[in-house]
Amino acid sequence: MAGYRTAPKHIHEVHFNGREGEQVMSGLMSADDIFLQAEAAAVAATGPDEKALQIDYDALREKFRKALGDRKVALCHVNKFLPEGYEDQGRFNLMLLTEGNVVFDIVIGDFYFRCDVVSVGQLDKVQLIDAMWDNREKRREEPFLSLRLMHGEEVHLLLALDEDERASLLKFASAVTAARNPER
Repeated sequence: MAGYRTAPKHIHEVHFNGREGEQVMSGLMSADDIFLQAEAAAVAATGPDEKALQIDYDALREKFRKALGDRKVALCHVNKFLPEGYEDQGRFNLMLLTEGNVVFDIVIGDFYFRCDVVSVGQLDKVQLIDAMWDNREKRREEPFLSLRLMHGEEVHLLLALDEDERASLLKFASAVTAARNPER
């Protein structure tokens, strides 16, 4: 993980904004940009033998606008597979980190939207786990990376099962670590 000397004011990344061939170069995303990522994730979360998610996308866009307001999002990580404990609530979730170091854990499913919000400064513990899991479908062990953001009784999880997801998770971990524990 790359470290920062001080907590960055803006974390500059290049993100796809949902319009083919176009990228947001400023690195900060609006509620509408996040909605587009959620919309793409909703389509990807539906397997070929599953019923498509029953989402009112216009209402979902408004929920993102209300939840985020004018906040700008520096990082977005999509958990394509729901972490344990989320299964009854949705099909996937997004973990967002704003430029002001606020974490949004947004769970989306059929007729379901939940948004948990916590400041990075309120986190009691940050834990990165790099391990193996038993993929029974493929009958083999595979690597996974998990970032656990804990405060009180709550745990917010970021999961990574492939290289792209690992890169996203490690950027999130680096940003949270820099904000919580800046080098002096």
